[in-house]
Amino acid sequence: MPVMKRSPLRYIAALVACVVMLVVSPSKSYSQELDGIPEHVVKAALDPKSEVIYSGIMRKQLMRMGDAAAVAITRVLAGERPQADTVDRILLIIEFSFDSPEAIADQADQRPKTALFVLASLDRQHLSVEQRKRLVVLRMRLKSIDPPD
Repeated sequence: MPVMKRSPLRYIAALVACVVMLVVSPSKSYSQELDGIPEHVVKAALDPKSEVIYSGIMRKQLMRMGDAAAVAITRVLAGERPQADTVDRILLIIEFSFDSPEAIADQADQRPKTALFVLASLDRQHLSVEQRKRLVVLRMRLKSIDPPD
């Protein structure tokens, strides 16, 4: 029975396919984290090893949450003082969650009560000049929201 030699190109093609699969597929499955449950979504968004916060799916899920996202931030952080990169993510989460007030599902979450509380807590921390500017602009924007009654 003759022994068939495998072409080196076949090995290279298989190796390239494996590398592509590793690069294209996320290192972590975000199907559970992006299930629309505020704590799961916010936990994934606050993960410093994740880039999922910059995805369209994340933004769409946060847009429907409003103040529920800020409540989830307080639960996920559980009293811990956030690091600088986490502060940037918190500001982004709050910004996204009030990006389209008309899209917020629960009427009670259209009022940014907890979001303003989170921003006030961040205001007492040492922030970079850029973070402080973003916080001030975001706070002014949130205070101007007038949800329907």
